[in-house]
Amino acid sequence: MTAFSRCALAAIVSVFSVRADTAACVINMPCYSTVSVVNSASYATGWLGPNTFASIFGWNLSDGITASATPGSEGSDGSFGGVRVLLNGSEPAFVSYVSPHQVNLVIPTDLVGQTATLQLVNNGRAGPKVTLAMHDSAPALFLDLDVTTAIAIHSDGSRVTAQSPARAGEAVKLYATGLGPFARAFGDFNRPSPPDPIARLAEFSVLLDGQAVTLAASDYVGATAECVGVVEVNFHLPAGVGRNPEVRIVLGDRVSPPGTFLPAQ
Repeated sequence: MTAFSRCALAAIVSVFSVRADTAACVINMPCYSTVSVVNSASYATGWLGPNTFASIFGWNLSDGITASATPGSEGSDGSFGGVRVLLNGSEPAFVSYVSPHQVNLVIPTDLVGQTATLQLVNNGRAGPKVTLAMHDSAPALFLDLDVTTAIAIHSDGSRVTAQSPARAGEAVKLYATGLGPFARAFGDFNRPSPPDPIARLAEFSVLLDGQAVTLAASDYVGATAECVGVVEVNFHLPAGVGRNPEVRIVLGDRVSPPGTFLPAQ
């Protein structure tokens, strides 16, 4: 799997992780709940904001499996694989993956407010309207399959792993979501066109074992050509970096969840 072949399939997990209330399901109708809509990177409920990659888990979410991370593959009404996801009643979200038990989408960049309603429509069959907590940002790092190691890339394009750790002074790339709009407004259904840094770059930082890393002028935090809703975070590991430090990202007063580590020595 390449670093971001996970683009369309981010947060694919076992159906046993689905937390929709089956007692409330109606046969053949889409079934999901507030707690089964999560941040695709952290899997956290209630950790959503503008330009956040999100996943809906449930039942009868689509009639088949369709995956594409390419803008322009959706229908004129924003549908993808026969599925539409509507925010606040009418605003379509960009959908990149659909299956009967999981749908991946990107929260629109212009969504504001402390709550938003979400409704999934599968080939004309509408699921419930659920209310989601929303924030101005929801920073989270995409994780490897062990759910504790950040997906990280060496400058030569190879994966950072326990067998090939990052080292002090090296430039590495992480993948994140929930960092809000980019500096240029290009629309939720358009292909990203990097370089395009996040709009709130001055409020962003990387923490290694709780210590802020000084970003170099050459470091880039912004859109990636690989995915809608995903941010690449490029930075240099400082001298004296500890072994396998905890890595977190910060935007404003919100910090990504703890317990994520970067293979380093």
